[in-house]
Amino acid sequence: MKVLFLNPEQYVDYKNEPSNYQVRLPALNSGMICEHQDFVYQRVLRTSGASAMNEATLKKFLDFKPDIVINSLCWWQECISWQTLAAMRRAGSKVISVYWDTWINALPHETEIFLNSDHILIMDSFSSYAKYRLLGELRQDFKKVIFSPIAVFTDTIKPIETDKDIDVLMLGSREGQRAGLISYLENELPDRNINFQHIGGLIDETSADRNGSVNWIDWDNYVKTISRSKICLNSQTQSDRMQIKGKIFDFLASQSFCLTDINPELKVFVPDHCLAYFKDAEDCLSQIQHYLENENEREAKAKYGYQWLKETYSYKNFWKNTLNVALGTCGKVNQLPGVEGAYQNFKAQQDLVIRLQTAAINQLTQLVNSGGEISRLPVRAEGSYKGLNILNVDERFIIVSDHLDIDFVEKNNELYAISPESGILKLQEKEVMMSLQTRIIQLNSVGQAKQAIDIISG
Repeated sequence: MKVLFLNPEQYVDYKNEPSNYQVRLPALNSGMICEHQDFVYQRVLRTSGASAMNEATLKKFLDFKPDIVINSLCWWQECISWQTLAAMRRAGSKVISVYWDTWINALPHETEIFLNSDHILIMDSFSSYAKYRLLGELRQDFKKVIFSPIAVFTDTIKPIETDKDIDVLMLGSREGQRAGLISYLENELPDRNINFQHIGGLIDETSADRNGSVNWIDWDNYVKTISRSKICLNSQTQSDRMQIKGKIFDFLASQSFCLTDINPELKVFVPDHCLAYFKDAEDCLSQIQHYLENENEREAKAKYGYQWLKETYSYKNFWKNTLNVALGTCGKVNQLPGVEGAYQNFKAQQDLVIRLQTAAINQLTQLVNSGGEISRLPVRAEGSYKGLNILNVDERFIIVSDHLDIDFVEKNNELYAISPESGILKLQEKEVMMSLQTRIIQLNSVGQAKQAIDIISG
């Protein structure tokens, strides 16, 4: 099997990016891949722009002719285009796209990549998995979406015998909700003679450019630091998305005690006795004090967590199954315990989903039945400017909007926007369309869009 890895490189060299340890190395060491090549697409983007990036990606693909392409997504405005992925599929390869940071409402690139990939791996959210799996099944594609919240390369991330000289450890970026928790603990724990360390991360909201990569630690030190810690903390960053953080399973794989914020998605498949939860910053402080004072209880949970992970997850088995499913040589996607039942429970609520979408569906029905041809238009994000989003629709229309979760259709050469907040809006060039939650403007160029945003924000 020949595999082409499309690797992101957001802050550090791609071999040190989390995607290397969570996707690339596990896949390579699964025993399934006999030949591979790497392409670090963001390098081309930064030197030569998006068009050159996609051209170079396609050239690499055509030269190598892989059986499977594993496309690891990066920031939404820097991803490989859906057109490039579609061309790879037309050439006969299977495309697996990996979603890392999904939001409650799908962003433009998520939708386009979903439609133009053979399979997508959802790494971060059961809610996103359920949403996309339901969409896949509605399209009669029952193996398109794979849930992969556990992605531990256990050849590297494993228990290490060492002194536990760190009482409480927080690994990761200082951003969002986590930034507030870090500040709170930095104020409270020293007064209680508790050693607290915040280490690593790729974002620091307290720095001028938000770049925290200067504090980044390499993977060997990452593993050693986890093993040195009595309590390893996990916390969400953004309030408008619920994520299952991969570092939780790094803690379990290291047989270290994990204290995490309450996450109902995590409870879908991880037994409660494998880790501990906190409700808010004050409760986190209380739980820290409790588990530092009760070493036996802390170590028992760490041992349970390690044993559960060892019995439940094998990166080799996961990637053997995933790659065989992609090739069509395996008919069943392996699931974590509890996930199928949770999905079927969600699927049983389809009537509620349909009722919530009734207003937009009714409007769309009227539009479709009024006569004439109607077509959905592809969307590409051009980035944000002063807090507003710039979207490229079908390479013909430039749209400014408060929101990213907007779809577009064209009928009789007229453009319509569809959003969960506003239903269907007919767009007129340079006319600001308003609703309670959304502003949408149709323009002719990115430069013109920025001028309009200057006026709006001024």
